[in-house]
Amino acid sequence: MAAVLGGLGAAVCWAIATICGSRSSRIAGSAAALGWIALLGLLAALPIFAFNTRGIHLTASTLGWLLLTGTGNMVGLFFEYQGFRHGPVGVVASMASTEGAIAALISFMSGERPPLTLVLVLPVLLLGLVLVTLPSNVKGDRPTHWVPTILFGAASGLTFGVGLYATGKVGGLLPAIWSVMPSRILGILVLTIPLGLAGKLRVPRATYPWTVAGGVAEVGGFLCFATGSRHGIALPAVLASQFGVLATVGVAVLFRERISRRQTIGAVLVALGVAAVAAARAVG
Repeated sequence: MAAVLGGLGAAVCWAIATICGSRSSRIAGSAAALGWIALLGLLAALPIFAFNTRGIHLTASTLGWLLLTGTGNMVGLFFEYQGFRHGPVGVVASMASTEGAIAALISFMSGERPPLTLVLVLPVLLLGLVLVTLPSNVKGDRPTHWVPTILFGAASGLTFGVGLYATGKVGGLLPAIWSVMPSRILGILVLTIPLGLAGKLRVPRATYPWTVAGGVAEVGGFLCFATGSRHGIALPAVLASQFGVLATVGVAVLFRERISRRQTIGAVLVALGVAAVAAARAVG
C-alpha cells in the first residue's frame, strides 16, 4: 500500500508543480523560472536533509545514482518548461508523464517482477496518455507550435524516466530526502548562480507565488516517490506518471485551457486505470 500512496502522492505534488511551472515559465522564461525553483526547492529541503545525514556512507555506486537522479530531473524540467512556451500544458505534461512507463520498463528489464494488475491495466493507462497527448483541433488563446511542443515533451519524458528510475534506486539506499538534493544542487550550479551573476535572475512579481509553490511541490513529489519505491519502482512510477492527466485537468479548470473530447476520454481512462491498480493493491 505504501507504493500506491507514494505514487499517488507524487502524482498530486508533481501536477501542482507542473501547473505552477507552466505559469512561471511563460511569464519569466524557462531558465529563470527553473533557476528559482531549484533554489527554493533546496531551501525547503535543507531542514529535513540536515536531520538525515548522520551514519550515511556513500559508495561510488550510490553517488552515480544520485548524479543520474539530479541530471535526469533537471534536464527533464528544462525540456518540459521549454515545451510550455510552445504549446498547451496538457500536451506537454502528458508527454512528460510517460516517464512512469519508461521507468517501469527499465525496472522490468532489470529483473523486477511487475504486479499482475499493473500488467493488465498498463495498456489502458498508455491508451489514455496517447489520447491526451495527440494534438487537438481545439483553438486556444495562444498559438501552438506542434513540432517543438512534441519534441520537448518527448525529450522531457525520456529524461524524466531515466531520472525517475535512478530516484527509485536512491530511495532504496538512502533516506528519501537524499533523492531531492541532486537536482536542486545541479540547478543552482548550472542556472541559478550563472543567471544571478549575469543579472538575469530577476522575475516579475506575478511569478512569486507560482515559483514558491512549484519549488515546494517538486520536493514533496520526490519525497513521496522515493518513499513509495522502497519495495519496487514500477508501480509507484506508473502511478506517479499520472501527474500529466491531473495537470491537464487542472489547467482546464483553473486557466480555461481548452481540451478536446478525445483528451477528456483519455483522462478518464487513465483515472480508471489508476483506480483499478490502487484498489487491487489495497485488497491484496
